[in-house]
Amino acid sequence: SSGINAEYGYAHGKASKKPVKQLLLLEKVTQATSLFLRNKSTSLKMSIRRIKMEGTMTLYITKLSQTFFSTVAAVGTEFKAVFSNTETGCMPSYVAWVESELEWFADMFSRQVFPQGSVIGHGVAGECVAIALKHADQLSQNGLDISFLMHRLLQPGIAETLKRNHIQIMEASQLRAKEEHWKKCQFSRQTGDIKKLDDLLKTYNVDLSKYCVSTGDDNIYVTLCHSVISFVRSFHSYLQDAKKMYNIRVKKQLIDSITSCLQFQSFQLKLAPPDPEIRTVVTSSDMFMNKEFIPAVITFLELQVTGQPVPQIRKILDTNDML
Repeated sequence: SSGINAEYGYAHGKASKKPVKQLLLLEKVTQATSLFLRNKSTSLKMSIRRIKMEGTMTLYITKLSQTFFSTVAAVGTEFKAVFSNTETGCMPSYVAWVESELEWFADMFSRQVFPQGSVIGHGVAGECVAIALKHADQLSQNGLDISFLMHRLLQPGIAETLKRNHIQIMEASQLRAKEEHWKKCQFSRQTGDIKKLDDLLKTYNVDLSKYCVSTGDDNIYVTLCHSVISFVRSFHSYLQDAKKMYNIRVKKQLIDSITSCLQFQSFQLKLAPPDPEIRTVVTSSDMFMNKEFIPAVITFLELQVTGQPVPQIRKILDTNDML
């Protein structure tokens, strides 16, 4: 019996329980917890590695998160049962083990969802983060809130993704500005594009109908320039992604990025040629951005993302009013 200690190698399933029980009988609690958790760690990693990278990224992350967090939660339940009769508190050992395993999970997650030098599908990163956080809530049943630790471990990848998405929006806005013809946009009712745009804007309680002109046939004209409509679409995807990934650590970066995007798009309207023939579309687009969309984005951020005022973005409206 004296040869039983925490240096024992991995023992799978029921075979691992006997050494742990023997160590407890010898009152070697530290060695018992170490052996128990080391075996669980090996078993967990084996289960994770069996998951095949098939289908979409979100499907893979769902399987990964479900397996990881359900196993960690189950280990916590078993840990409490096995070590319930020990005089010394053992839960700190379990908590330390969870933190160590979470670091391993975050590294694997980040290599898949936040790959350096490449871009995964727009909005996928935010969806994957939301999936992982949802499954992480399982640990709250064991009285363990790891949301703060999760955000800290994923923060570098989230920050890099927000930066990358911001650059994409700015580059696309600059390109569209060069190609802008300052004409109202035409939509066909049959394609459903106008409804998609209307539904998108309803997310922010913005009424598109006041900018629509029906010709009585199959077409609807929107008195907004092409660059503004394209910007709204891409910026909406950026905001929804940011909402799912948001935490206080990236607040400044997010607000700075949103501010620069909105400022650039608004300023492009001020640079429109002084041509009377395009003035209606330019004026309508400017009103839409400054009286409708930007105020709606501010409300969305304050109520659904940051939970706090965003005065930096509000200053855009003051600056545009002066211009």
